[in-house]
Amino acid sequence: MQETKDQLVVYERNLGDEKGWVYCNFSDNEETIELTKEVSEAKIILTNSNNKVENTLLTLSPYGTMVLVK
Repeated sequence: MQETKDQLVVYERNLGDEKGWVYCNFSDNEETIELTKEVSEAKIILTNSNNKVENTLLTLSPYGTMVLVK
C-alpha cells in the first residue's frame, strides 16, 4: 500500500480472489490520491458526496469516504 498523508486512512483487504480498498479523508480539506491501475478499474460500492475517480486520480471531499472492490 502507498504512503499517505496523516489525515487519510487507506487500507486494502483480500478474501480469496476478491480485493477491497477503503479510502477515508479525516480532514476538512479536499484530498487527491494517485491510484494504481488495478484500484482505478475497481467497482465503487460505497461513497459519500462529491468523491470521484478520474483515470487514476481519486478525489475525496472533506470527510469523504470511498470503498472499491475487484
